[in-house]
Amino acid sequence: MYIVLMVILLAYGVVNRSDQIILISLSMILLMIILRGYVELSTAVLTRFEVSVERSGHTENHDIKIVFKIRNNSYIPILSGELFIEHSPHLNRISVGRALIFIPAKSVVQYSVIFRGRVGVHRIGPLKIVVRDPLGLFKSQEIILHRSFYIKIYPEIQHVIMRRIYSYARGIGFARSREAGEGIEFRSVRDYRPGDDMRRIVWKIFARKGRLAVKEMERESSIKILYIIVASQDFFRGVYLYTPYEQISRIIGSVARYVARRSDYQSIIFVSPSGVYYTENFLRGYNSFIEILRKISSADYEKIFDEEKTVESYNNIIKDLLLKKFSREKLLIFLFTDPATASEQYFEELINRLKILGHKIVVMMPLRSLYDIKALSDLSALIYKIKIMRETEREEEILKKLRSRGIEGIALTPEQMIIHIIEKIEMFRY
Repeated sequence: MYIVLMVILLAYGVVNRSDQIILISLSMILLMIILRGYVELSTAVLTRFEVSVERSGHTENHDIKIVFKIRNNSYIPILSGELFIEHSPHLNRISVGRALIFIPAKSVVQYSVIFRGRVGVHRIGPLKIVVRDPLGLFKSQEIILHRSFYIKIYPEIQHVIMRRIYSYARGIGFARSREAGEGIEFRSVRDYRPGDDMRRIVWKIFARKGRLAVKEMERESSIKILYIIVASQDFFRGVYLYTPYEQISRIIGSVARYVARRSDYQSIIFVSPSGVYYTENFLRGYNSFIEILRKISSADYEKIFDEEKTVESYNNIIKDLLLKKFSREKLLIFLFTDPATASEQYFEELINRLKILGHKIVVMMPLRSLYDIKALSDLSALIYKIKIMRETEREEEILKKLRSRGIEGIALTPEQMIIHIIEKIEMFRY
């Protein structure tokens, strides 16, 4: 457009035989051609750029810093470029998203962006740039410097709560995790019973007291725990960092850490609108804790709100996994869901099937009123309480209905729920 205007000015100067106007218009046309050529040349040079990515921060509620290192391998500098990055709308950016940047020839510059971490899988990118000439008259199309990629953010394990859990467990006698059986550690001596291994007879007692006694050895008492999460879209709605999904991730992460230290076996089935995530087998130790965190942090927010699975699909998926992988042994199952799902007929049928197989089932339902309110101011919290009063009453009715049918249902604050789960684990052990 600018060149067209200069051509019109040149024609005006020719018609009026004005040497000054002709000279100015020719100079401006030449300048426009140079500036436009620079933008085109810079656009071509950008294809030779190398971009690497570094990341710091991996847990929720902390800064997740993404640093792009942009290397210019050419002899052509980028005098004025506008960098900007696209990302998942469900991940909050706390730094400036656009930046004007100067990239010298044969150099490396850095562009960083900071997000407030939340549990799940989030898209970062693509990183784009628009090249402008020094006078800002011409600009290029959006050019992708780095394609989009995904980051996984893990739930934060609250160490203060974990220390409280360990103190609580020791205080009520939950530190012991051994039972009589085959093992290498001595437990006690008892009278001989028919069928006992003759190699375990204590002959010194027989010689001294004239009766047979055997050594009783000690073995670890390990149980198997299965976490099942049935997450609808409602699980991912709410105040940032305080959605039911994020709260449940912290609960399971803390419990999994405790179970790992107790050397119990654990596994997880996480069914969400973005996919189904589960461990192939029961694991124990620190590896089980890490694997649980990986699976529970696999929900992709953008896929979650694209399509909603039907409740029947949840039912079929869980039944297939349980029958194929977890149906042979007695398990302690913690089933996390929302009140709307818990009120469905298929849900009760699923629980009854699990009970028939001999499993211990505990339904854990996060009450939204207890989760969202923590992130609100006093006035907003009061308005929120009034608004959801009827919803809370409905949730309590669903809990009563489950309990009246012999199904144990629990709805507590996160800290209370963790303690309650630990109690259930230890009671199941003995």
